[in-house]
Amino acid sequence: MDSITLAVERLTDAILQALEREEPSPASVRLLLRRYAATGRDDILRALEPALTRALDAWAQAPRDEFAGWLMVFVEAAVVSEDDRVREAAGGLAAGLRESWGRERRIAVGAAGVDACLRAEAAGLSGAGLQAAIDELERLVGAAYEPGEGLTRAARGGRARLADHVSAASALLTAHECTGRLPYSMLAEELMQFVARTLGDADAAGFLDGETASKPFADNCEAASVLYRLDALHRSADYREAAVVAPAADYGRDAERILLWLAPQVPEAGLGGAVYGLAAAGGFAPPL
Repeated sequence: MDSITLAVERLTDAILQALEREEPSPASVRLLLRRYAATGRDDILRALEPALTRALDAWAQAPRDEFAGWLMVFVEAAVVSEDDRVREAAGGLAAGLRESWGRERRIAVGAAGVDACLRAEAAGLSGAGLQAAIDELERLVGAAYEPGEGLTRAARGGRARLADHVSAASALLTAHECTGRLPYSMLAEELMQFVARTLGDADAAGFLDGETASKPFADNCEAASVLYRLDALHRSADYREAAVVAPAADYGRDAERILLWLAPQVPEAGLGGAVYGLAAAGGFAPPL
């Protein structure tokens, strides 16, 4: 068993124990959904059922910044659950996220919300309309994007924020999956190339955040997820022929390098480590 797989196995057990004492987080529930689908473990199901029930009862009281995470939970839960409350919760969360469209200035928060709404729309759970979500994504990215300089127009002092670039790249990849439009995936790749060039560490794995000069655990997990999704595109001969791609890029290798570096940190992350398990599954969001 390789170190990444072992880290996910231990993480799953740690989350099961933590849920005996703590309220579930969106990422922890999503990870349990995926781990149960992959393993069929009874102990995961015993923890998952009450965690989903608590989420269905409490989502409306969740902080607005958690709406995107909970919407992703219910999008994935709808695949395996026939409970009408799952669809109702997804619709309510999508509606709540749409209320901020046109006003949200935080790129990472706004892009995560659009990403979740695009997923919900593809699953028939949102009702927002695909074009409305695309328009909001284009507004967010357009306000901050500078060709060759990433999303630095919205950054304080021009210091690039890792979360902004990763969240925007993820939403752009989802937009490509929903529409087939190459400019979205190509811009996602450009943003991650900018991250590698300006926030990468030549001597170690992982990306820095331009504002804090730290290497945030969750943001690096999500960066690995985005890199895995770019790697999947690069593996398609049809995509390589149609799109402009970085010819020497090996995004799968880069993602694995990040996860190997993060693996020793997982035991200390608690429920916050769930995002590592999602990344190790091969992408921040499952295929549409």
